[in-house]
Amino acid sequence: MDYGVWWIRVSQRSGESEGKEAQLTKGPGRLGGLSITANGKPMILWRDNLSPGVFLTGMDPQTRRLTRPRRLTLDENPSMGTDWTPDSQAVLFVSNRNGTYKLFRQDIDQAVPEVLVEGRRIVLPRLSPDGTEVLYLAGYNPENAGQPISVMAVPLAGGPPREVLQRSNVAAILCTWSPSKICLLATTERLFAFDPKDGRG
Repeated sequence: MDYGVWWIRVSQRSGESEGKEAQLTKGPGRLGGLSITANGKPMILWRDNLSPGVFLTGMDPQTRRLTRPRRLTLDENPSMGTDWTPDSQAVLFVSNRNGTYKLFRQDIDQAVPEVLVEGRRIVLPRLSPDGTEVLYLAGYNPENAGQPISVMAVPLAGGPPREVLQRSNVAAILCTWSPSKICLLATTERLFAFDPKDGRG
């Protein structure tokens, strides 16, 4: 998204605007640190156009240090990776591309991801304990934490999503690994355990 700095003359007496506004600068990324000299001519600002991406790295077994990271998501869209498939050969991540949130699965040796599901404000995909489904939060709104959020599940092999449960003030979701069969839902007040198959807990 492009952001810019606009200028308009303001009356020193009334504080009302005078004339039309004019754009001084425009470009990709958020703006901050705006500063103008006393004579009102030179202006400095910083522009943040970094987008989160998904990177892969290994660990050297001898030195126990991370190896050089390799970028998995090759476009400039913000992507948030949060889990792996059971065979550790693909990453699950969410990205807002073309104005629509999508949950992706991408093999570590592939350049193009596969769409599992798309919807309204999808975040935090987590693999279910048995490894057959991906659970995620839908309808998340950071400006209104009290709005009900749905915990959804979609088959890892593909298929229609289903609602597991709905709750307000959700902060995070986590799932255990097999042989355990529960997932955890964190709200701003409590931590709940629930069954990912039917939402009971």
